[in-house]
Amino acid sequence: MVEAIYAALIEIAKPRRRIRCLMITGEGRAFCAGANLAGGAGAKDAVRTRAEPPVIASVAGTYHPLVRRIRDLEMPVVTAVNGPCVGFGVALALLLQPPARLWQLRDPLLILSVLPAVLILHQLVPIQALMYGTAKVSALSLSLLGQDVLLQGTTVWLPGGGVNVNPTCSGRNTISQIFAVAAIFVMAFPLRQIWLRLLILALSPLLGFIGNCIRIATLALINASDWAEKKYWFDFFHESEGSLVFSAITVSVFAWGYLKLMDHQLARKELQHA
Repeated sequence: MVEAIYAALIEIAKPRRRIRCLMITGEGRAFCAGANLAGGAGAKDAVRTRAEPPVIASVAGTYHPLVRRIRDLEMPVVTAVNGPCVGFGVALALLLQPPARLWQLRDPLLILSVLPAVLILHQLVPIQALMYGTAKVSALSLSLLGQDVLLQGTTVWLPGGGVNVNPTCSGRNTISQIFAVAAIFVMAFPLRQIWLRLLILALSPLLGFIGNCIRIATLALINASDWAEKKYWFDFFHESEGSLVFSAITVSVFAWGYLKLMDHQLARKELQHA
């Protein structure tokens, strides 16, 4: 699509066309549905250095030339946002939308604001208290399972070994991630009661905390086991792709619970209209 727009802009700029104004809008019910992730958003054709991630190369090699081409047009250019607007469409609308109609971009802008909010939350989380709390809850969960647990500061000991909760294992990233997911869900699929939305936002970090405590307890059990390949499994769940398993489970549990709440509210609404 980007290539087609770029070619159209070249044609529009030709003097023989005698075009004096350009309006960009979407076809159908959406202004922009976002990039085609399966197609790589043009990243495969972008020229990049080894230090550049594919996303940055795609933006620099695909979208920047399009923006420069629009900037160089010697005519007024506006957008008519006729439906949902995500991805590059948000940037295009912000660039060309009249200020009085920026309210149409309220939802995508609110979702984009989640990122700085999460970064602020990430810095505000008391890391030392989180480390001690994670170690204590992990030790408590292991003791409830009948394990002989010894808690020394931020280290959870079992008879065959243990695990130390350091800043990278404190779960701060998981807590920030689940809060961001909760904020996006609340804005994209709002529940009817405002107090319920605020409650979900307030409880979402607790879900991330519990998920990380389960991860620490699992690591302690693996390290204390007599498995021949326990080092492989410990490293897998600690540093490799396996460390993302618990985050994925936490997000899945949250999404399942949120969708259940939505189904309950929709069912009550249908009964009221019946």
